[in-house]
Amino acid sequence: MYKIFVIILSSIIWFISLIFYYSAFSSVYATDDSIQLDLKLTNNIYLDSDNLNNTLFLYKSDYDLKQHKFTSSCSINSKLIWSNSKYYLFEVKYLDDNCDDGNISLVSEEKEVVRNEKINIFSKSKIYNIFLDYNTSDLEKFNMILNNKLEELVNNKTKNRKFKIRKDRKVQEINYIKWIIEHILLKREENYVMPVLWKTISDHPSRVPNARRPYRASITDGIHHWWDIYWPLWEETISIDDGLVVRVIRDFQYSDLSKLNRSSNLSDLEKAKNLDIYRWNQVWIKTMKWDIVIYSHLTEVSSNIKEWEIINKWDFVGTTGITWVPDKNYKDYHLHFTVHKNPFDSDKVWNYTIDDYLLWDWYYKWRTISYVLENQNKIFKDYSTYQ
Repeated sequence: MYKIFVIILSSIIWFISLIFYYSAFSSVYATDDSIQLDLKLTNNIYLDSDNLNNTLFLYKSDYDLKQHKFTSSCSINSKLIWSNSKYYLFEVKYLDDNCDDGNISLVSEEKEVVRNEKINIFSKSKIYNIFLDYNTSDLEKFNMILNNKLEELVNNKTKNRKFKIRKDRKVQEINYIKWIIEHILLKREENYVMPVLWKTISDHPSRVPNARRPYRASITDGIHHWWDIYWPLWEETISIDDGLVVRVIRDFQYSDLSKLNRSSNLSDLEKAKNLDIYRWNQVWIKTMKWDIVIYSHLTEVSSNIKEWEIINKWDFVGTTGITWVPDKNYKDYHLHFTVHKNPFDSDKVWNYTIDDYLLWDWYYKWRTISYVLENQNKIFKDYSTYQ
């Protein structure tokens, strides 16, 4: 337990240090020593925030920098917002929500690079991915640390102008991170909604977790991990929670079943990968409760869904389909979905792979069918209360 606490504390310190790393001389390199960086507002850009997707650079120079500007592989807006005989204040604003290149260059009117700077680029989805792997208790500790840092900053009444503008920016950044953590904590108090509106989970013993699947026991674990919701073909399914899309498969074909590994002595991972093939078109969502929800047998996946982007509860995921097993004419139209529970492996935080997710335990693993039937609806919101 002590080891886990040390790892968690180290992770907190690492992340907080990224937020609060401010250096007046943090360039990758300077091509002209006569141009000195006197102030950088922040090293951190938050692409999803209209208030935090920019930073300021104040240079001291004997050269006239009025016609200089910043360039980047990302889409940015660069402008000189103030100057006098020796100082030049530039604002750089990021316009591309998907860019992750933090290298920017100050160039002359002749396109000559005079300085290169480095910025940390964050997106909301990246920050969610960091925190979603932590349990609720750890998130509450993170929030307390941020609260303490806020109090420390607010109580600092220095009149130093440079420190003050940095302090104001730090306060904004902390509040941005706090909002994400508190959003996760709030959502963890809620139940999931059903993935198909006005429908309930099947109470048929063969269509719930842990039902036997002997016909595929030689190449998988022979167990049904999922719930089935029987519904007509092409009906819409929705996201059961706010979360982060971690995997999308749109173009699966019946012929892809030939990829099944039929070797003897398959490992657990090899069996899990075979089972994954049976899922057909899929969407995987890491929920606010740190679970992985897998939508399977989809006929169509929403064009709005992209890997490593945020999805909101109630958002359209895809349309119901069929398994195509054992043959193309098998017309069992339904949504097939499973919920895998995060094992909270402190050595894997932020670094889980698809293979890891495949091996996470599913809800009610090894419970009896009678237990599953009695308790399965407890994790979902009563559909009669939908608004």
